[in-house]
Amino acid sequence: MIKKYFIQTFFNPKLCDKINCITYPWGWKSNNDIQKIIDYPISDHCISFNHERRYIHEYKLNEFTEEIYNKTYYAYLNNYDFLNSSIFSPKLANGLNYLRSESNLEKLDLEIKINKISLIGNWAKYGKIKNKNKILGLYNDYEFIHEISAGMIGPEIHAIWDQQSIKQKVRLLVELENRKDVLDFERDLMIHNDNWQLSNINRIII
Repeated sequence: MIKKYFIQTFFNPKLCDKINCITYPWGWKSNNDIQKIIDYPISDHCISFNHERRYIHEYKLNEFTEEIYNKTYYAYLNNYDFLNSSIFSPKLANGLNYLRSESNLEKLDLEIKINKISLIGNWAKYGKIKNKNKILGLYNDYEFIHEISAGMIGPEIHAIWDQQSIKQKVRLLVELENRKDVLDFERDLMIHNDNWQLSNINRIII
């Protein structure tokens, strides 16, 4: 309970001002706005990193995306508290809970059908993966020890002081019968074969 209260308090999302959860109780944006997300160039975000670590098994990722999309949709319909799951980033979990509280769920279909899933982009960037299972939502054991070590040693040991967290981001397009949605996943590249975490849907968080 304390951990959930902390996440609710300190991981408030900044939601996109184009969200309309009354007209679009799921997806939250017009098809035109979502198309702009699909067309948005992402190559500028890339940094070089170990290509072996960045390898993606696209078929398995597509299967995973279909599973998470369906579970997220039906969890949304059934008033699930997204803060209970570590598959969602803390800000996304808070954002989904808020949007659902403002939406008219009676306008949503009880069943959905995914026709196609495709990978739009894959890039690496500096940044820390935030997750409710981490210490303060920020640090796993390795990151916690690294922060303490860097603070104790100081900037004179550049190999430790300058080491930055790197995460891999992927963007996938989910095509349904009557709409398209875009999902962003991320994982920690400093951890070999780290699990994917859903970080954004249709870029509701900016």
